[in-house]
Amino acid sequence: MANSTNQMRTSPKSEGRQQIALNMFPLVDQSFQFQVYRCKASEGEEAPAKSVRRYSLPESDTAPDQEGWLKYWVSFEERDGHGAFVADSATNPHLTIAFLFHALIMVSFGASNSTTRLHFKQYH
Repeated sequence: MANSTNQMRTSPKSEGRQQIALNMFPLVDQSFQFQVYRCKASEGEEAPAKSVRRYSLPESDTAPDQEGWLKYWVSFEERDGHGAFVADSATNPHLTIAFLFHALIMVSFGASNSTTRLHFKQYH
């Protein structure tokens, strides 16, 4: 019994740090657009920066079929060699989640550039 009591008193810090993100907002499915900056990615190419991730996106706004999509390096901030692309929230759900998380982090640190300004409808 004494052994299990000692285990219960062990500090979580001794096991290593963990990060937990909590969402306290109700989920309301709504469509919105946001701008990202992208450039084509080559197979096996390393990310040009830590803040840049690879996502599949259509070549143009008129290519909704995912078969014609290409891999792009995507940044939420302007970068040399990256062109602006307006994505819809339904275009790539993984990109949308990453954008919302980025916007949450930027707003929490007081950033006020145009890519992080989000306007949410209020629901009661």
